[in-house]
Amino acid sequence: MKRILVIEDNETNMYLIGFILRKNGYEVIGARSGEEGVELTIKDKPDLVIMDIQL
Repeated sequence: MKRILVIEDNETNMYLIGFILRKNGYEVIGARSGEEGVELTIKDKPDLVIMDIQL
C-alpha cells in the first residue's frame, strides 16, 4: 500500500483529503505543521507528500 503524508493545518481540509485518499486505498499520515511534516518524512519515508502551500 502506498503511503501519503498530508501536511495541513486546517482540520476540515485534513479530514477531507485523508478521507478521499483512504477511500482510494492509500495509507495516510497526517501532520499539522511543516516542522512535524519534515520529522515524519524522515521517520516514515512516505511515497508522496501533499503540503498546504501556505505553511
